[in-house]
Amino acid sequence: MSKNIKSIPFSYINHLQEVHYKKNDIDRQDVDMLLNRFRQVNQLPFNLIPAFFLLDYVKRDYVLVSEGAKYIYQYKAEDFMYGGLDMLLSIFNKDDFKVYNEQLFGANWKFLKSVPQETHRDYIFNFSFRVKNGKGQLIQTYQRGNYITSPDGHPLYSLGMMMNVTGLMNPRVMYHSIEKVERGRFGEEQIIEQNWFYPYEEDTILTERERDIAGYIADGWSIKQIADKLNLTGNTVANHRKNMMRKTNTRNMAELTAFVLRNHII
Repeated sequence: MSKNIKSIPFSYINHLQEVHYKKNDIDRQDVDMLLNRFRQVNQLPFNLIPAFFLLDYVKRDYVLVSEGAKYIYQYKAEDFMYGGLDMLLSIFNKDDFKVYNEQLFGANWKFLKSVPQETHRDYIFNFSFRVKNGKGQLIQTYQRGNYITSPDGHPLYSLGMMMNVTGLMNPRVMYHSIEKVERGRFGEEQIIEQNWFYPYEEDTILTERERDIAGYIADGWSIKQIADKLNLTGNTVANHRKNMMRKTNTRNMAELTAFVLRNHII
């Protein structure tokens, strides 16, 4: 669990309970337009593309799941279409879902509330998480998607794609980011927020070497000065600093220094 991002009092489960009773006043033509785009993509060989999906939060059902799902999850697309959201929740790793429910979804919801509703489709939300596939294997997946929201900003649909990234990312870390896409310039996304969530508290503990480096950082030492003092390369010190910033979810040296001082790490 992240130490620097507090749990937001609006969880994924809270959202599902609340939105279930909302009037779905989204223009169906907008949804059909997006579905048509996905159907065109689905004409490509499925083993060359991710699995695409459109999830209706109000009904807790999938409107669309591409056949690519069988290559990622070892389940048929029909299993998700018939099983709905409960199907996904049944294979979602429980430790990762706890983080998603209590922190990660809340971070997305908080961001959506901070920007005008008419701009919500300009943002892509990414995160990694683990699931148990149809063969009983624990795999890591990466989701990229955006939300179609109601006029008051509540996500009614989640539209995106899934990829199997097992072996490419640290399975004990849930990476999360929010990107902005300039309208008419798809493929030129700008990362405006990124976080690292840790399902296991022990993974956020700074090592002895990291605590030493944190102490020097707090004293205002440069990377080169720390490297010379500890007989390390500058790249090694920079990598330790990067790992510390990820463990503490801080964005720069000033935030990292404030974090280690506030938490009496040095």
